[in-house]
Amino acid sequence: MKKIRGNFIKFLLIAILATFLLTGCGKVEDKEPPLQNTFTITFDSDGGRKVESQVKQKNDLVDEPDLSYKIIHNDGEYELDGWYFGEIKWDFDTMKVEGDMVLKARWNKIEDYPKPEI
Repeated sequence: MKKIRGNFIKFLLIAILATFLLTGCGKVEDKEPPLQNTFTITFDSDGGRKVESQVKQKNDLVDEPDLSYKIIHNDGEYELDGWYFGEIKWDFDTMKVEGDMVLKARWNKIEDYPKPEI
């Protein structure tokens, strides 16, 4: 009787282990393949509100952030001139993603505030 019980326990442990291993390891083809040629576009608003990054594929157009408002600093009011990739003003209608990049906002001062007298 002890021998049958011992064999049954061994069989039960092997069955549980096999079930765990087979269900815990998914098939490779069940997993979603990583996206290829995807790039992150990061926006530096340079004092404006935070703009979320975008993930695009190569040759996609970048969605223009809605940041066309004025910002106010201690020295004056500014309005958005555009988004720049280095020294190049980004044209959201024609320019396409080639890799990871940072687009930085540039602002034009539209009103000076008087400096306080000390």
